[in-house]
Amino acid sequence: MRKTIAALLLAAAALTGSVTPASATTDTVSAGCKTAKDSQENDGIIVTVWFTTFNGECYADRLNTGQTNQGRYGHFNLFGPDGFNRNSGTQQWGTGNGYNEYPRFKTWPGDLWCSRFYDGNNNPVTRPVCVTV
Repeated sequence: MRKTIAALLLAAAALTGSVTPASATTDTVSAGCKTAKDSQENDGIIVTVWFTTFNGECYADRLNTGQTNQGRYGHFNLFGPDGFNRNSGTQQWGTGNGYNEYPRFKTWPGDLWCSRFYDGNNNPVTRPVCVTV
C-alpha cells in the first residue's frame, strides 16, 4: 500500500512540475566564465572587468576604471560582491590614465563589479557604474 501511495505522489509531483530531473544543473555549479572581458560606461566613467576560468570556476581577475570624457580631481571607489571595496589615491585623473585592482575573487552570474568617482572632498560625483557577471 505504501509503495502505491508513494508512486501516486511521485506521479502527481511530476505532472505539476515540482520534481526536477536528476540531470538538471543548479545555480551553485559554475561552468566557468561566460566572457573574458566586459565593460560598462556611464556618467563620464568606465569600469572594465577581466575574467579568468580556473578549475572550472569564474574569477574576477582584474578591474580597471577611468574617466571617459574629461579630467577630474578626486578618487575612484571600486566595489563588488563579498565585501570587495578598494579606493584609489586622490589625484587629478585624465582620460588616458586609470585605476587597476586585481581582486581574483570567485564570481557568479548576477554579481556586480562597480566603480564610482568622488571629488577631493569625498562627495560622490558619479552614480555607480557596474558590470554584471
